[in-house]
Amino acid sequence: MVTKLSDDDRRAIDLLLNKTCTSSASANGFLPPEQTVVPQSLQSVERILSLLKQLPATEPSSDLVTRTLRRCQQAALSGEAAHPAAQTDQQPAV
Repeated sequence: MVTKLSDDDRRAIDLLLNKTCTSSASANGFLPPEQTVVPQSLQSVERILSLLKQLPATEPSSDLVTRTLRRCQQAALSGEAAHPAAQTDQQPAV
């Protein structure tokens, strides 16, 4: 089942994820919403985010740092970029 977010859902997500921000935030740490958020969308998003909080945090593999450094060293020795997207010929056109 594929569910798409509505514009109301997107605004609710923006509101929840951007609660605290820069110094332009009001004294209580919240920014006023730019657009109204439908209460049902806000409740739905809050339920989904609370479910995501309950997921177990997965720990990275114990050899992640070693493998990353090895890959960086190999790329430096071969003259390649460490990540394929960092190569100039594979950059998306803007």
